[in-house]
Amino acid sequence: MYKVKLEKFAGPLDLLLDLIEKEELDITEVSLAQVADQYLKYLERTNNIDPTQLADFLVIAAKLILIKSRTLLPELQVDEEDEESIEDLKFRLVEYKRFREAAEKIKTLYGNGQVAFERPINADMRRTFYPGDITTDDLLEAAGSLVTALDQFRSLRGKTIKEVVSIKEKIIQIQNLISQEVQCKFSSILAGAENKSEAIVSFLALLELMKQRLVSVVQNKHFGEIEVRKSV
Repeated sequence: MYKVKLEKFAGPLDLLLDLIEKEELDITEVSLAQVADQYLKYLERTNNIDPTQLADFLVIAAKLILIKSRTLLPELQVDEEDEESIEDLKFRLVEYKRFREAAEKIKTLYGNGQVAFERPINADMRRTFYPGDITTDDLLEAAGSLVTALDQFRSLRGKTIKEVVSIKEKIIQIQNLISQEVQCKFSSILAGAENKSEAIVSFLALLELMKQRLVSVVQNKHFGEIEVRKSV
């Protein structure tokens, strides 16, 4: 465990936190900046940094900062989210340690030439043993029996699919109509629609022509006739 040396304390960092939490040591007499500075210098001197030790330091430092903030600023409201954030940090650091150790293990195995790994055999796995004297004829006979046992195929009644006019086609029809008559009534455009779907497509085509400013429409009264005119 990393040890810190301060004016009022010298020893392991977790002991420092324990004394402060038990109020046996005044947090205001502890310089957290000095604690951090000493640890950074320690990291500079250390070649191989232990992830576990680094995680412990970050968690303890976070708790010390929270305690000192409460002491210096009593009016500061620290909610449960702040407390949980420290626990979340601790959890993340522990997970980081696990993945770091796993990565090191895989790296070692890979360095030893072990690049393939077998899946462990499940003791509860059901095993199937195939007879060794089976022939192609046996398989064909089994497949035939299976097909015979299935329900007979039934022919489905034919369904006629109606052709639907696209908006693009309807736009061309309206443009051709206007080019011949300069203007026309929307009711005459709908007159050629064979069903409700084509009538809707006709209306959408008219809206698209209006959007492109290729036509203009006039309606003198509510629910009155809509006149479609070619834009000049």
